[in-house]
Formats: sequence, C-alpha cells, structure tokens
Amino acid sequence: MLDVREQARLPFRRMLDLCLDTISYRLFRSAVTVVIIVLAIAFLASIMVEGYLGRSVRDTVVGKTLRRTAYSRFMVRAGHVESIESLLASINALRPGTTDYDNYMAWAGVKTDAQAAAFLKRTRTAGRYLDFFEGLSVGRRALLVRGERDLAIFDWLTDARNRESFHEHLSKQRSLKLPGAPGEFDAFIADWPATRRQLEACRAGYQDTVHRIAALSGPGGVGAALAAAAAENRTEAFFAQVRAAGLRTDPKEIPDILAGIRYQREFNWAIEQLRKQPVRTTWNREWQERFSPTLALRAAADSPARVSWIAGALAKGDAADRARWEKEKARILARTPEGQTPKLPPEPKSWSEGFEAERFTRIAREYAAQAELLEAEQALLNRYGRTAGLSEKAVWLILVSFVVCVVGIANAMLMSVLERFKEIATMKCLGARNGTIGFLFITESTIMGIIGGVIGMVLGFLIVLGRMSWTYGGMLYERFPYESIWYTFLMCLACSLVLSGVAAIYPARVASRMAPMEAMRVD
Repeated sequence: MLDVREQARLPFRRMLDLCLDTISYRLFRSAVTVVIIVLAIAFLASIMVEGYLGRSVRDTVVGKTLRRTAYSRFMVRAGHVESIESLLASINALRPGTTDYDNYMAWAGVKTDAQAAAFLKRTRTAGRYLDFFEGLSVGRRALLVRGERDLAIFDWLTDARNRESFHEHLSKQRSLKLPGAPGEFDAFIADWPATRRQLEACRAGYQDTVHRIAALSGPGGVGAALAAAAAENRTEAFFAQVRAAGLRTDPKEIPDILAGIRYQREFNWAIEQLRKQPVRTTWNREWQERFSPTLALRAAADSPARVSWIAGALAKGDAADRARWEKEKARILARTPEGQTPKLPPEPKSWSEGFEAERFTRIAREYAAQAELLEAEQALLNRYGRTAGLSEKAVWLILVSFVVCVVGIANAMLMSVLERFKEIATMKCLGARNGTIGFLFITESTIMGIIGGVIGMVLGFLIVLGRMSWTYGGMLYERFPYESIWYTFLMCLACSLVLSGVAAIYPARVASRMAPMEAMRVD
C-alpha cells in the first residue's frame, strides 16, 4: 500500500496561475462556459437596464405631459364633476403632498394624516377588487355577482345572502383567487358602506366647489373668466378666488396654465381655418382621406405641401365666390330698370383673409408634438406601469435564465473534470489536498464568471441603450438613472460570481473526492 504524504498548501498566487493556464489550454471549452455566462448576464442586464431607462423616460414624458395639459386639467377640474367610479380612480392615483391630494382630502372631510391614510387605503383596496371583477369574463361575473358592474358589485355583496352565494360559487372556480389575504375581502365588504359614504361626501364637496367656481366665473364660464384675468394681468386674484371656492392650484402650474390659454387660442384659430368651406369640402378629394380637423392639423405638421394646398384652396374659394358674386351682380343689374337702385347681394367674405402659413405650420407642429407625447405616455405606462420595480414575469424569466446558466456551467465544468482525470490524479499523488483541488475548479469557474459577467453586462447595457436611444432620442438622457445603472452593474457582477461559484461546487466536489489510483487507470 502506497503512503502518499500531503505536502505544504500551495500559495494562492500559484493556484491562480494554474487556473489561468488551464483556461488558456482548454480555450474552446472555457469560451463555451464564458458565452453561457455572457448570455445569462446580458439577459439580466438588458431587463434591468431597460426597466430603469424605461421608467426614467416614462417619468420624463409624464412630466412634460403634465405641463402641456395643465390648462385642460384645470378646466376639467374646475368645471366638471367626476362620476363616483372616476372619483375612486382619481383618488387611487393621488400622491401625498400634492395639491390634488389636498383637494380630494378636503372634499372628503378628512382632517388628519391618519384619516387620510385610512381613506386612501380603503379606496385602493376597492380599486384592487374592482380590477379583479373587471378582469372576469361576462359569464363568470354573471355567475358570481349576477352581472353587477363597478361599485354596484360591492353594494350587492353587502347583503349577507348575496355574499354567501358569491363565496359558494367562487369556491367552485378553482382557477380564481381573490386578491389579498383570506378574510380581507369580507372585512372590506363590512367596511364598504362607510367607504361609499365617504366617497359620496367627497363627490358632494367636489360638486359644491364646481358650483361656487361657476358662480364667480359668470355666464362665460371658467375659461372665459380665466382668459379675461390673464388679459388684464390679474391671474393671481383669479386663482385666489378659485382657492377660496375650494379648489387649490399649485403655484408652479399657473405659468403652464397661462401658456395653455395661449396655445388653446392658437389651436382654435388653426381649427377654424380647417373648417372653412373651401378646405372642408375638397380635402377628401385632394388627399383621399376622411376629413377631421384634428387629423388634418396633425397631417399638416410635417407637410409643407398640405399647408400650401390649404392656402391655395382658400384662395380658389375666394376666386370662385367672387366670380359667382360678379355673375349675380351682372344679372341683377341687367334686370333692374333704369332709375331704380339695384339690390345687390353683399360682397362675399374672404376665406383666405387672416390665414398665415407660418403660424398655421407652427401650431400644427406643436399640436403634433403634444399628440405624440400623449401617445408615448400611454405606451410607456402600459409597458412599464406606474410604479418602480421588475414585473413578476421579468423576475421569472431571470430565474429561468439563471437555472439554465447554472446547468450549462456545471455541465462544462464536469466535462473539464472528465478530461483532466490523470492531471488531477497526478496532483493528488504529489500531495495536493482535496480542498486545493476543489478550490482550483471553483476559482477557475469564478474567473470565467467575472469575465463573462463584465462582457455580459456591458453587452446588455449597450444593446438596450442603443435601441432606446433610437426610439426615444434625447428624452432618454434628461433623467438618466446613473445610480440605478451602477447598481445594475454591481448586481450583474455579483450574480455572475454567485452563478459560476454555485455551478462549480458539484464538479469541484467530484474532482476533489477522486481516488488517485482509479483516476490514473482511466484511458
């Protein structure tokens, strides 16, 4: 029996050199392992970076949209009372500390922060359950709640017999599960009458505010009163009156509201030009598309030919009307006896008078930019939601990619162990410890993990950055999330180290527990 004595432990630097030599000798298999890590980390980096960049662009677009729509939102808020369902959705979208939050809480009669938090919690719970019921098919809704819709569902469920029937049918629908913890729904329904009363009180307070604003605005309405106040430089007094009536306005929004007045005036002028009879009646024949003033305005934004055509159509309308007037004038003069004053028709108005091509083009481009911004906002909200964080689907995809990565690395490392039986046996015969052998394989895998992690996160970042720069342009860099990107880099590097280390544990264990004499016999 051979007596193999253990030698001194190899220094870390020497073991690192052995790992690097092994990687270079088996370059192809090492490259395969690195590629597996690159793909997994690039996938992780692309999902995380796209999420951060997408939410950054979303916030940028939402901010710009809020500024551009400040006037229209003020007009809606000051002159239109929402339905109770719309009111619930508006309350659920509120953020504490905003002017809208203060308005709704005041209308609801909420006086303390604790009451406001409780009210907001109940409305958000109602919104969550409404989303659940609205997502049901018509048949299932009819079975569970007799086809009730919106808040009438909760009203119907306050009856104990209806609630019992609902739970009975729900228990038979094994694929359906109510949001929240067990028993939470019944507790919510028990509190629903109080929640509904508070919602109705909020709507009543909102309605009183709208009526008071209408009374102080006069017969012309809020828009006319605001435009008059802006023309007379007394907007501060106007908004003070509105605030006294019960509607607070953020002072930062007032300049955007005033800019909206100017834009609305210009927009109305452009729409008036498009509704003129020569343009309206010949647009379809000229451009082979259904005429709509707003669609026509947007189509003219980047089409000088359409703007020129509009000017030409108005000029032709003037010429045609003038020719008809001259003809009618000549006919009347010919039929009027001498000595009598002819009753001539009034001269036709000029369609082209007041039309300015440059002004029309500027308004069309501004309208198109606003429409594109609203479309981009909706698309970004649909894609990235209204909150931060990865979606459940993205998390599952990342986990699946990690499992595939671990299996791929482990398989490659096992093949490396099989190829190096004699090398491992020789090292053991020379006195290498089991821990040294295992450490060599784990270190080798970790080195490849670092290389693959760095390449993968850079590759994923560049792919997403290029694609989103092409899509969103300069908006991508207005709120660039530098801290989140650095966090993503660190996360990807940590994941690559963990994945490569975990995947190498089993191959390293196989190599370290190998019997030297049996390994020497392997052909």
